[in-house]
Amino acid sequence: MSAIIVSGGDLQEGVAASYITKEKRRLSGEDEKLLLVAADRGLDRMISMGIEPDLIIGDFDSASEKSRAALDRYQSSKGTEVILLNPVKDDTDTEAAIRETMERSRGEIILLGATGGHRLDHLWANLRLLGYVRERERDMTLLDAHNRVRLLRGPGEMRILRNQQYGKYLSVFPLDGRAEGVSIRGVYYPLQDATLCGYASLTVSNEITEEEAVLTVREGDLLVMETRD
Repeated sequence: MSAIIVSGGDLQEGVAASYITKEKRRLSGEDEKLLLVAADRGLDRMISMGIEPDLIIGDFDSASEKSRAALDRYQSSKGTEVILLNPVKDDTDTEAAIRETMERSRGEIILLGATGGHRLDHLWANLRLLGYVRERERDMTLLDAHNRVRLLRGPGEMRILRNQQYGKYLSVFPLDGRAEGVSIRGVYYPLQDATLCGYASLTVSNEITEEEAVLTVREGDLLVMETRD
């Protein structure tokens, strides 16, 4: 079972709804099921998109009237699970949603609505949650209309086909300040066995020039960002 979590950040609802519909259609002929999760204000987004969540989780301390009415409805029905969190807690609603999602699914987790908005602290927390998920031997992708962000943990390799890239630009950054043995092939600015530290912009805005880009890292965690204007 794969899973999509809709969080409460900025979200282009048309793009998100199209992606969710496509994933549901892709899995419709298979045994695999798609788990749809609304994380706190993500419930507002799912209501606006007309999509029914399988799981709702959050403290809803600043919930809209629309969300509160929906919560009352879902709590009295049997089709959707609702988990209400204490607003005084040590993690974000998104992290709690990821934790519960991992217990209920096995495949890749797609996180929507986690990259935009005015809160850079939440963005940074969500980027680091890629490491939290990968430590538990799962994969998660942060996705929006302009960005696809994944984690490559060393020793490891990632291949990106040029005709399937998410955007024009390819950037990598060490998540925890240092990554060793970093190589990037099939790009305009190739890299060979480099050590990346956290205080430089050397690896921003590369471009794939061959049929595929091949990224490898020997030690450390790399944030891999595919972006478009």
